Amino acid sequence: MRFTQAQVRELVGIPEETYRAWRKALPPLREHNGHAPTFTLGNILALTSVNWLVRCYGAKVSHLTLISSELFESCERATVAGIDASWLVISEDAVTLTLEAKLSSLDRPCFVIPIHFFLSSIRRSVSSAEDATQQSSLRLQPAAL
Repeated sequence: MRFTQAQVRELVGIPEETYRAWRKALPPLREHNGHAPTFTLGNILALTSVNWLVRCYGAKVSHLTLISSELFESCERATVAGIDASWLVISEDAVTLTLEAKLSSLDRPCFVIPIHFFLSSIRRSVSSAEDATQQSSLRLQPAAL
């Protein structure tokens, strides 16, 4: 399933101005042009993670520029493989996708994001949006012509 920029902004919870600023700072967003549905669930997961880092921890999007490609690739792998039980580990110079068992081997400060935390919320939002846009059928009585 692919999403438009407007759908992505709504799912992530950011205004258009924020998206524009992020597009300048995050190279993976530059490949999405126009109004066509080109965003994947992995892109939404990556942007939700960025939004969380910015809102909750005051991270500057410009500080995420160097790791943005890794972040988007890791989120895409997580959603394609369906490994909701994995974790995104974001350090100052790398992003890795790991299983819970490997978290004990972390050797430096980092942000650890449980994939299922965001994915379950995103999936609920997507399914409720789909339900709202589905058109119900009209039950008309047959008529003789």
